[in-house]
Amino acid sequence: METDNIQFEEMNPWKDIDYTQQKMPAPSKRFPTPIKGRYASLYDEIKKKCNPLNYMSPYDYEKVKISNELTALIEQNKSDVEELKRLRKRAVEELGIQFATIELYEELTYNFNPKKYVNNPTHLRLINEVYHNILMNADNIEMLERIKQDDTKVCRTAGIVLVNKKKEEEIEKEWEKQETMAAIVYIVSSIVILFILISIAQN
Repeated sequence: METDNIQFEEMNPWKDIDYTQQKMPAPSKRFPTPIKGRYASLYDEIKKKCNPLNYMSPYDYEKVKISNELTALIEQNKSDVEELKRLRKRAVEELGIQFATIELYEELTYNFNPKKYVNNPTHLRLINEVYHNILMNADNIEMLERIKQDDTKVCRTAGIVLVNKKKEEEIEKEWEKQETMAAIVYIVSSIVILFILISIAQN
């Protein structure tokens, strides 16, 4: 058993990734729930959630002060995604704000769904680790972003072809578009042929 454990540790590509914020609850505990909400951009979400008006009733002096400062910085850096992420981190730590995770959570749980890899034990072992990390951090946008970046690279290095939901949806929409165009062409062609046949019959 000790030999097996050593081999698994050596094969684990996540051993050098520091999930500092990850909490490992007992198996009986439920996974956290994704934070709902969909926004056009990070700027739109952080601007809305850091608005000082959110702390006027009931009035909170410290949070009004902090949110006012953050709002000014958000406006100054509204086109700088990396700076907005740093401000988002401050908002989480200083204001206790929770940022929406549902969209990224749905994307990751689809792309890393272990059901798709049950016929490949090696790939399933890796995917299972990723999927578990996703569920463990369902309410943590920063961790989900790290998982998407780090674990996607690990899987590609291991030769795993991930199924991307957005790409699948784009392909499906393109097929539907082509099918619609083909149907229109067929209908128009049929009408033209019908008129030609009627014209020939009348002559």
